[in-house]
Amino acid sequence: MEVRWPGESGKQYELFCSLDLENWTKITEAIPGIDGTMSAEDEISGAPRKFYRVEELGGSALDLARFKLGTIGNKWTYDVVSNSILGNEVYTWETRILQRTTFASQNVVEWEFKRGGDWDQSIFILDDFSTGIFEVGGENSDGVQTNSPPSPSMFASFIPEVGVPTNYTSSEIGPVTQTTTITMESDPLTVGAGTFTDLIKVTHKYTAETLGVQISGATTEWFELDIGLVKHIGVLDILGSISTTTFTLASFDVN
Repeated sequence: MEVRWPGESGKQYELFCSLDLENWTKITEAIPGIDGTMSAEDEISGAPRKFYRVEELGGSALDLARFKLGTIGNKWTYDVVSNSILGNEVYTWETRILQRTTFASQNVVEWEFKRGGDWDQSIFILDDFSTGIFEVGGENSDGVQTNSPPSPSMFASFIPEVGVPTNYTSSEIGPVTQTTTITMESDPLTVGAGTFTDLIKVTHKYTAETLGVQISGATTEWFELDIGLVKHIGVLDILGSISTTTFTLASFDVN
């Protein structure tokens, strides 16, 4: 049975079922709302009758554990296209949640990236997803980069389409001013791994200045609950020299 109801962006919904209108069972966890028709499915075989109700939850919040970044062994493969003044590159990133460890005196999970089977880089994320996803820093062949305090990639509680300003210091480019905006998107997004809907779109716009050079950029990322990161577009502008990196989900194996 597919149950449909009118939704609204910025709200959350849960679907319940009952056999007797007295005892209710929750079918879904909190589903972020969209402006338009929402739906969820339920198995009805063997039941003489079922009743359904949809509950609207207060506020806007996400269970960030459902993005699967905290489960060791989860894997994603991304097709990457990088464009800069040095030319174009096309390659594949094989990524996985490698381990829980410490980095910059913080408890983190290590998200490892491999290119052509060889280690390329790691991103270190705070091992606590109750209030947000925060990036402590990263490591590649050029060295280690840290963010103080950790920079927000996502907030658990937010107001859709309202930018949240934050400041942090990157060991690589110095003080950074960033604005993070979260919205819900109902338009389908098709990538190599399939077509995804009901996406959470996160946009970061940032500026920094290092050695007198003004740097600005933006990243836009699309996430799907119970899948993880589906698409990333990053744009970096240094003195008018613009580079763009796009990666899209090619395959995934998550628990």
